[in-house]
Amino acid sequence: MSRQRGDEPLISYFFYVLFAAALAELVANRAFLASVIPIGVTGVNVHVLQVPLTALYFVGGKAYSLLNIFVPATLIAFPLLRPKSSPLRGTYLVLMVCAVGLALLMDAQHIAAGINSSYQNASPLESSALISIIMLTVLGTIYYVRVLGTLFWASLGLMLVTDVFGLFYVVGNIGTAAYNTAFTTYLANQAANIEPYTAAAGGLLFSAVGARLIWMRRGARWVGALCLTLGLSAVLEYLVMTNALPGSATVLGTIIIYVFGFLGVTDQMVPYLVFAAFCSFIVGVFLMAALRKKDRSGFFLGLGATLLVITGLVFDSENTTTYLLMPLTACASLVLSCDIATRLKIRSEAKTLGDVLNSKQGLA
Repeated sequence: MSRQRGDEPLISYFFYVLFAAALAELVANRAFLASVIPIGVTGVNVHVLQVPLTALYFVGGKAYSLLNIFVPATLIAFPLLRPKSSPLRGTYLVLMVCAVGLALLMDAQHIAAGINSSYQNASPLESSALISIIMLTVLGTIYYVRVLGTLFWASLGLMLVTDVFGLFYVVGNIGTAAYNTAFTTYLANQAANIEPYTAAAGGLLFSAVGARLIWMRRGARWVGALCLTLGLSAVLEYLVMTNALPGSATVLGTIIIYVFGFLGVTDQMVPYLVFAAFCSFIVGVFLMAALRKKDRSGFFLGLGATLLVITGLVFDSENTTTYLLMPLTACASLVLSCDIATRLKIRSEAKTLGDVLNSKQGLA
């Protein structure tokens, strides 16, 4: 379907900056960790790589600063700048506003106490309340994405549920640190055990369904480029996992806890999870590139999926409200995709009805 005037709401520009900052933060900061930590473990002099490491540190820091601004800004602007025909219910928007408001309150408490003061962490009750609101909002998003079709609903539902399990893992860790209870430890462990299966299943299913959508909208040439990219990523993963590239396995083993953020996965599922994450991210990026002008709903679908993947990879602290709110930016993008798909469906039905009425009038 062709792009029509007015199909791109103003909130889109917030998402563009947000995605660029999130991608830069992911690449620069994870590459920095992938370089510094193994080098420190092996005892190599870090000063040998001072220039590239300094560049990565600078880019990652600036990207994180942008995220601190545009994550809450996007979530605040979304209810105000979303399409007027949006089917969103009040409860969903209230949950999103409450999450952003509580996060900003926690940040204000931190700033009031002084950035460098001993007051660094929110109370367990505040953190748990914020995470609970975010989980409810993520679950609510699953209800809305059914508009995109059964297969996308299933794949995105699994990916969103993975975020919920990840947040359960965080809540369990907070409870264990604060109260040292057996239940919170059990909750964190079970969430970490379930996550890789839902993440792998959802990521692989989304990759297949997303590739099918690209085929339907843009044809075999785009799918061929997608398959080539996926093949290269699979070869790269194989070389890393088998340590065919000297030292690559050491790097991966050392930084795995940082790479997977709140996932907490350390068992045999890691290779499958890496492959699913690569596939879903690459397909999401191809959806954005292939459908930016052809199908705005598909563009924001790809954007939401990539933000979901980035969310799990960059998360490294339950005390950082920016990371906690990032799943909601993915949810907002997916809901925007549903909004656009619904409006286009209404337009198509209205046009069809108009054609039928005109034909009947002509016959009369």
